[in-house]
Amino acid sequence: MPTQLILLNNQVAIDHICAAGAPQLILAPGNGFTGSHLWTQMMGANDAPSSQFLNKLVDPLRNTAIDIHEYLDIDFSGSHDECTQPAPSNLANLMTWLQENHFKAMISEFRGGNNENCFQFIDTMLDYLPLTFWGTSAPCCGADTGSLEPGQLNDLGQPDAFTTMWANSVRPNIPKNLKRNGVSSLS
Repeated sequence: MPTQLILLNNQVAIDHICAAGAPQLILAPGNGFTGSHLWTQMMGANDAPSSQFLNKLVDPLRNTAIDIHEYLDIDFSGSHDECTQPAPSNLANLMTWLQENHFKAMISEFRGGNNENCFQFIDTMLDYLPLTFWGTSAPCCGADTGSLEPGQLNDLGQPDAFTTMWANSVRPNIPKNLKRNGVSSLS
């Protein structure tokens, strides 16, 4: 999809959400599966990078954040077990863009395999985020991941992501002052 159309779709959504009086946080995705590694790069059939258009978003409530997906495997798909893409270097251009354009972002999807290599990559990413921004979601989803529901097994009959990934990489990095209820907001 052309990045200019993504901007227009996002802006229409923001306008209608604000007009309806909804005060909640709005997440606006970019192009290229909204991946941070592509934020400043041309994509597909010469589609402009997200960085070229999404700085034009206008939210009168100033409560819109950029939606980011960060998969740590070789092709950023989340479909491989081994992690090879360090999040801090993948996020660097996006972070510069966010600071220059006075936007915030949330990583709404991330994934690494259910193994020590990926636990380290996820831990590195979560250590990096408080320096910049913080977001969370289910580290989705392969046969070795399972759910984040305590006491469940993954599709391979092993302890699920709650027991492994959540306990080893995510929980220790959750900010103590994270808002856990009420209306979501950037403030």
